[in-house]
Amino acid sequence: MITVKLLRILFFLVIFTTYAPNYKSQYKSLIFPIKNIEIVNNKVVDSKILVKELEFLKQKNILFIDNQMIKSILVKFEFIEGFKVKKIYPKTVKITVIEKKPVAIYIDGKKKFYISEKGSLIKYTELSEYTNLPLVFGKNINFSKIFDIITNTGFPMSEIKSFYYFESDRWDIVLNNEIIIKLPIKNYSKALKNFISINKDKNFEKFSSFDYRIKDQLILK
Repeated sequence: MITVKLLRILFFLVIFTTYAPNYKSQYKSLIFPIKNIEIVNNKVVDSKILVKELEFLKQKNILFIDNQMIKSILVKFEFIEGFKVKKIYPKTVKITVIEKKPVAIYIDGKKKFYISEKGSLIKYTELSEYTNLPLVFGKNINFSKIFDIITNTGFPMSEIKSFYYFESDRWDIVLNNEIIIKLPIKNYSKALKNFISINKDKNFEKFSSFDYRIKDQLILK
């Protein structure tokens, strides 16, 4: 029993003597040193760039991974929303990247930004998987509000060409077939549900403008 107890004490002494609070220091751990860094679930951010940025983790003790230090590196990448760290003993760290998903492209004068599902703006760079997103125009927009309503009503974003926001807190939606939906200031959901219910009706095929701006009225043109 004494021998086992001594071995345990020695084991923990070795571990704690390899621990360093400053994770970016040059120390190398003798116990469970990290040899491999795996990046998964990323589509936009380059794995090689992330591994290079996280190179300081290598040779450090896998037991004492500093998640805050990892976070301080990953937050520099606009497309990264979050991450999960998994330790694969004895020497591998697997980082699952959670990326923001663009749902529209915001045009602000000569500047472009992606708008994520949660409404955050991401600096625009041309990406093949996000070339057909609807465009958004206007100042001081609150896009997440209308996006949530569109999602909840089941209106297909793939059919939308562009959004136009007005200072009166109202939106126009232009579809790919050039039909315009003029939403009211309030109760977007009711107007969108009505449009969905009549859109496939042949009696409405000749109209290109569905104007819901006046309460409880629909003006067709």
